[in-house]
Amino acid sequence: MFEQPSLVVPKSCGETALTITRELGLLGRGFRITLANGEIIIPLRRKPSREELSVLQAKLQGFKISSHSFRTKRKRPRDLSEALTGLVPSSLLSHIPRSFDIIGNIALLEIPRDLSDYSDAVAEALIQVNPHVKTVLAKASPITNTFRTRDFKILAGEDLTLTEHIEHGCVFRVDPRKAYFSPRLSYERQRVSLSVRSGEIIVDMFAGVGPFSIMAAKLGKAKKVYGIDINPEAVSFMLQNIMMNDLRGKVSAILADSASTPAQLLEHVADHIIMNLPKESLPYITQACDFLRPEGGLIHFYTITSEKASAEAIVSLLKARVENSGRTVKAIKFMRDVKTVAPREKQLAIDLEVH
Repeated sequence: MFEQPSLVVPKSCGETALTITRELGLLGRGFRITLANGEIIIPLRRKPSREELSVLQAKLQGFKISSHSFRTKRKRPRDLSEALTGLVPSSLLSHIPRSFDIIGNIALLEIPRDLSDYSDAVAEALIQVNPHVKTVLAKASPITNTFRTRDFKILAGEDLTLTEHIEHGCVFRVDPRKAYFSPRLSYERQRVSLSVRSGEIIVDMFAGVGPFSIMAAKLGKAKKVYGIDINPEAVSFMLQNIMMNDLRGKVSAILADSASTPAQLLEHVADHIIMNLPKESLPYITQACDFLRPEGGLIHFYTITSEKASAEAIVSLLKARVENSGRTVKAIKFMRDVKTVAPREKQLAIDLEVH
């Protein structure tokens, strides 16, 4: 506690008093403002001068200058390393995660094995550094099932995994325990959406909760988007997201396997195909070609590459698969590394112009 000069005003005058003390350079910024007996007690850097008192008298009523004991504001740490200094051995500070995913107010964290005994401290520090985060989840299993979900353990914060994530003006309701969603694909979703022209039709073959589909309709001005997913929970969230983004009639959510029924319903309708299933997308090339209009269109293809598989080899394989489907790759319109997914492995985006 520190004794400081203070300005005491009725609670109803608090905002006005704060504005005036800021303008006069009087506000003691390192101390916490106090509320007591219906009055606001504002810490001051120094006692007001005669001229400053005249300003206060002209703009405030019922104030008094006093002295008060204030608590200092706790300075928020800049990053996890700073927040954990003194809480974990200094030899382990270099093992602290440098990046993590945030979906809405939920943080997804991978705890290195060397830090497993300090996982709770790391999670609490993450909330301290990012106060908008309400829940910290630790990845407890890999993604191995058809629905693209994984197990999580709550490390800190609220026992709640349902959240709303805002991206490029679109809102997505999602529970990472029930449906896949990656905030790291934000740029890709925007990039693909902006490649869509007004009036075009999109088939999103592995839509999840609908981020590519909804963004293509909202940012890309697509005439119609068909979002397909095999996970019932993901499709339920997609339906909610369609309504939340006011896209009823423009985006249709389809619960199905892209390899079966939709191929018959949506044959030769699409100008764009989105294939965001990186580990298993290649076998679906035939279905993607079936969805494309007879005159062709763009396939936005995602896959995983390693040091052993060059991008050129993957493109050659893609061209062969397209040709086996009775189509031709006219051009590779775009190609980029999206993100690292494992040591010596990365996700690759390829846009194919197919005729």
